[in-house]
Amino acid sequence: MRCQNVTEPALAVYGLVLEAFNGKAAVVERLSRGDAMIRIAFKKGYKYQLEDAFSLQTSVLPPKHIDTHFIRLTAEGNLTLARSYAWDGATGVPDIPSMIRASLVHDALYQLMRHDLLDLGAYRKQADQLMRQLCVEDGMNPLLANAAYVSVRLLGEHHARRESRKPLLFAP
Repeated sequence: MRCQNVTEPALAVYGLVLEAFNGKAAVVERLSRGDAMIRIAFKKGYKYQLEDAFSLQTSVLPPKHIDTHFIRLTAEGNLTLARSYAWDGATGVPDIPSMIRASLVHDALYQLMRHDLLDLGAYRKQADQLMRQLCVEDGMNPLLANAAYVSVRLLGEHHARRESRKPLLFAP
């Protein structure tokens, strides 16, 4: 079994081998005496997790289907997030009810950009506009939604870049 969150170069750097353990991907470090220490690979920094899968028709139309373990975006713009998808909510804005769904969709689209699955130059503005639209649809004052939009336009590009990927951590 391969863990989709760990790349082959990362495995080489850490000298790690992936093996199946109780139906989950676990990182196994080979010890010099031949024993194996079971280690987990994880990422931190998430505040929310979906209880059920979520789907939304968007105006974001990639040239081909994008399908990851937790995110699916069809060429027709249907975004589906799997049960247990985790995201960190709004950055720099309170996580009020009218921002939660918008932050979910926005974070998923930015995640696709960070992983070079969705072109940042072609789709970032659309993702930001969709965030603003969802905020208004969910009851946010349009002036506040515009302020959030301006904020992500001015300050958000870094979060859509590869350098903002959450690091892979190991324990123990």
